[in-house]
Amino acid sequence: LQTVWDRKSNFRRSQNQKRPQILQNNCSEILPLWQHRIFSQSKIRTALAQLKPMELIKKSQANTVQATKSTKFSEYFSDDRLLGGALITIKGRYPEEGFALNQICRELAYITKGTGKLATGNSIAKFSEGDVLYLLPDEKFFWEGSFTMFVVTSPAFDPKQHIFLTE
Repeated sequence: LQTVWDRKSNFRRSQNQKRPQILQNNCSEILPLWQHRIFSQSKIRTALAQLKPMELIKKSQANTVQATKSTKFSEYFSDDRLLGGALITIKGRYPEEGFALNQICRELAYITKGTGKLATGNSIAKFSEGDVLYLLPDEKFFWEGSFTMFVVTSPAFDPKQHIFLTE
């Protein structure tokens, strides 16, 4: 006869043995959303397996670029190519003319200070501090106003996939 404790221990062991399979099934459903024409599933799984549990990127390690006379980026690079982040300050319009478009990256922007508007090919959204905006790949856009935002991109931002449109 098994004691209650033995049955619980055996149950936990059987659950732990099943956990990698459950994780693998969840990843196979989630990963196609992340790969978006840039990574194969096997490369993403390899990248996920190599991730550090936590990474600190100091402000002093950020790469600061004056993209235009009205726009400054402080890019926070990580070993993780699945996500990227940048603190962006805009005082005017970005891009200065026309639209920008990310061919691969999705963007999630959190407005930390100020007000402005985001215009896409289909709509205009006015925003202020504390608001969050989400842009899909292949969505043309421009930012206008006086504000600072932290932008997370997935996968990590690559300037080769960021294009400017004159229309």
